[in-house]
This record gives sequence, C-alpha cells and structure tokens, in this order.
Amino acid sequence: MASGLGVLVTSGDSQIGDIFSALEGALDRTTWRSSTLLNERNGDGKLPLVLLGHANELRFKINSSERKTGADIVKHLVTTRMLTPSKFGFVFLAGCRGAHTNREGLYIDVGNAIGLPVLASTTSVSMGRSGSKVSFTPIENGEWKVYYPDEGVVYNLRLERCKHFRDVLASVEIQVNDAASF
Repeated sequence: MASGLGVLVTSGDSQIGDIFSALEGALDRTTWRSSTLLNERNGDGKLPLVLLGHANELRFKINSSERKTGADIVKHLVTTRMLTPSKFGFVFLAGCRGAHTNREGLYIDVGNAIGLPVLASTTSVSMGRSGSKVSFTPIENGEWKVYYPDEGVVYNLRLERCKHFRDVLASVEIQVNDAASF
C-alpha cells in the first residue's frame, strides 16, 4: 500500500515531536537513525518523503550539539536504510528554513543527493496542529521554494507548475500556508 514517509531528523525537541506524532496515520513514520529498513516503503511515485527537523540554511540540527548536511541524511537513508527515492514524488523539508538562495542551501543539497524535487521555506516556519492535520507557515515574510535537481532550477511554490505539491501534501493531512501579511 502506498504511503508517504515521515522521517524525524531532530531529536529531543518537544514541538517537533508533537508535530511528528500528529503525522501518525497520515504517513509511515521513522527516525533517521532507526535501523529499520525502508526498502518496502512506497510513495507510489507521487507521495512525499517528509524530513522533519530544525535546520539552518545548510545543515540539519540532529540534536543540541550535532549537525548534518542534507547529503549525509540522504546517504544514510538510501545506503544504510535502503530507501528507494524513485518510490516517492518529492521531498518536503518541514520545520526548517532549508531554502537559502537559488544556488545553494539545504534543499539543493538534499535534491542533488536524492534526485527528487525538494520543497522548503526561505525562513523558519510556524508549525501548528489541529486534530489530525498539521500546518507549516513561513514567518518573517518567508516563501516556499521548490528545487528541481534534474533541471537545476528553483521555482516559487505559488506558480501553477508547483500547485500539485500543496495538493499532495493536503492528501496526507499537511497544509503549507503562505506567510501571513502584516
């Protein structure tokens, strides 16, 4: 059966843990350090691989003292955990500001390592939970960007070409909002 996959990257953070628990039922869930093999996980070529954690523009925060690049996380998931990237439609970097510029950033590092489009915010995000749904909203006038590694280009999520990302995320109880205007 097809299901998106949620991977908890940051450990020891109660807000991230709360959001991760809300994804139960909507996504298969695992932690990035788990030893469970992921070769049976199947997103039907369209459902997301969600990497949930804190980050700066270039690295994930693993815990209070450890940071890893996106390529490090992807390598572990693909090589050690046997994840098959082609079984998923895209990667969603949730809970972090992974989109730095159009030429560098965590989302480009992840996209180049995994070969899938990557959706990320240019700023930190506000995370919310309402029943079984979770929402992510960029703060400080942030924007959602999508990196297509096969083309080496970045688009804004508001473009018609990228509309399906919101639709697919909504199908697994994840809502991505535009930044609030003040």
